[in-house]
Amino acid sequence: MFSPYFYLHLSYVKRPESIPHTLQHTDSLLLDRWKSGDQSAFETLYERYAVMLLKKAYEKTGNRETAREFVQEVFLELLERKDRLDIHTSFKAYIFTALRNRVLNYLHRQSIHHKYEIFQKRALQPRAMMWNPICRIRN
Repeated sequence: MFSPYFYLHLSYVKRPESIPHTLQHTDSLLLDRWKSGDQSAFETLYERYAVMLLKKAYEKTGNRETAREFVQEVFLELLERKDRLDIHTSFKAYIFTALRNRVLNYLHRQSIHHKYEIFQKRALQPRAMMWNPICRIRN
């Protein structure tokens, strides 16, 4: 279904130090070529941005496997939405926003899970004895 290139380990992807501003124009040209059927244009976009996305995702999640999964999901979503894709901003802004949304959802789920674990631990702890006033009778 998807190109085998897509499942490459991200450590084999070329690591551009930075992307010059002029490449924004080529991003839109690559998108147009990809939409018209040129798979190598998509691969070029993947090589250009995958490592940057991976670094950002790892920085936010602290988990390498989760970061890789998010980068793969972003590019898979692009493949699935190829015909309906309408990017009004730059391609870079679009994919970083998609990554940010995934990371925020992940962090939100993690915080809820953590709160639930704390709640469960408290529920399992023996409760302190309830305060019971002692009535003293005077003789």
